[in-house]
Amino acid sequence: MVDGSVKLQTRAGKLYSNHCIYAPSGALLFRCSDKKLQWYIDRNLAIETTSAPLDASRSATLTFEPKGPGRAREGDEWYLATQQDRCVVCGSTAGLILLHIVPAQYRNALPLRYKSHSNHDILPFCTACTVRYEGHVLAMRRMLEKRYNAPLHGRGIQKVQDATRVKSAAAALLRGFALIPEVRRQALREIVARYFDVAAEEVTVMQLEEAKACPLVIKTAEFIDHGTLVVQGVLYESGDAGAAEFVREWRRLFLETMRPRYLLEMWRVEDPVMNA
Repeated sequence: MVDGSVKLQTRAGKLYSNHCIYAPSGALLFRCSDKKLQWYIDRNLAIETTSAPLDASRSATLTFEPKGPGRAREGDEWYLATQQDRCVVCGSTAGLILLHIVPAQYRNALPLRYKSHSNHDILPFCTACTVRYEGHVLAMRRMLEKRYNAPLHGRGIQKVQDATRVKSAAAALLRGFALIPEVRRQALREIVARYFDVAAEEVTVMQLEEAKACPLVIKTAEFIDHGTLVVQGVLYESGDAGAAEFVREWRRLFLETMRPRYLLEMWRVEDPVMNA
């Protein structure tokens, strides 16, 4: 989650290279990065061509007949289009981030077939638009929490016994040891000592620091995070069809709340969700 106090990690270099990979027939199969283009060339899987389209700095032709059409299929037009290094919402070219329209906590929980070799739902945002979108994401998360009985903090959280008292006692001892009456000091030391299962006189400054930072809750072995709970609920209710609709629900949220002015027209809610 992003808020105004968090410094976002922006991309320093180019986001898109727009290099073109062609089939021997001359059909454009897909666009790719420097690294992927070089991977094909280094393995003699493609030969770089001397001329590239105006919207691509480099291009190459495969040395073999591909089994499929690559991205040259209905619904994948966005993948073959020239991508611009600018925020899809406001058009800013400064401080860009490649943002997951489907937040990572849900995307990571989806089966691999929904995310392998697919960047349809990873788009460039500026930092200001990222913060705006995250506000809408939080509202969506809260709605999903209720819909699937999936707590935002996950399921399988256990409270640490006396954690609040331990933290408070340790903080008091570290903050004003000399000012605390001896009887009170001893009582505070005993609270911390029970946490570490040692004698009160054996409590060290290092242990006080550790106790001050002790968590209020811990994850049990049965812990399941919010994203996984939601995706499990989606798949249990509707299987693959439900998962596809779940992804499209996020696409609709993005379009309806952000109204992106610089998004390519061929980017559509109904585009394929799974990579063929």
